[in-house]
Amino acid sequence: MMKNELGCKTANRYYVPKAVDTTGVVLSDEVLAMCEALAMNAHNMWAIKKMAEGFTYGDGEKQSPFLKPYSLLAESEKQGNRTTVLEPIKVLVLMGFSVIAPQQVLPIESQTIETFDPKCIDIFSVKIDAELEAAVDAIAFNAHEVWSIDRLQNGWIWAETRDNNQKHHPLLKPYEELSESDKSYDKDLAFGTLKAIVAIGGSIVKN
Repeated sequence: MMKNELGCKTANRYYVPKAVDTTGVVLSDEVLAMCEALAMNAHNMWAIKKMAEGFTYGDGEKQSPFLKPYSLLAESEKQGNRTTVLEPIKVLVLMGFSVIAPQQVLPIESQTIETFDPKCIDIFSVKIDAELEAAVDAIAFNAHEVWSIDRLQNGWIWAETRDNNQKHHPLLKPYEELSESDKSYDKDLAFGTLKAIVAIGGSIVKN
């Protein structure tokens, strides 16, 4: 089942993103606790990337007000990270997989802005089976649709050049029209989420 009827005009067509309706998927308290740890990990991955690009905490040039510990983010800011990990898991459930949380999950770090040193779950040695790997494309596609819906709901439209003040974004278009490098962003997030679950002791099995 799909949801949403928001849309916008792009260079080639009128784009109406169709994200999978995951509102009926109920996750256990254990899986939700795991997702909070994974959301922190997603934030830390982003923070490491921004720091590598030379960004620091703040509101000026080459700064970001979100470059701080996950625990210090506002709830609205945390929600974006939660959606990044919750939606792939819910899509997996709808595809017939069971997601099992580990007995213990990562604690939420308690750092200050000054001492923020983001760490990520080590997923480099994690292997996932072919059946689960085949699900990555569907998860990546849905992630882009979810992102597009959120942008449209907040007043963004497609344009050839990104303009944050005008709320213009060149990636606000169908997934199949994205470049391979842009698609790889969603695929890497999908792979990262699945591998992180396994890395912290969870499991994903086909029913």
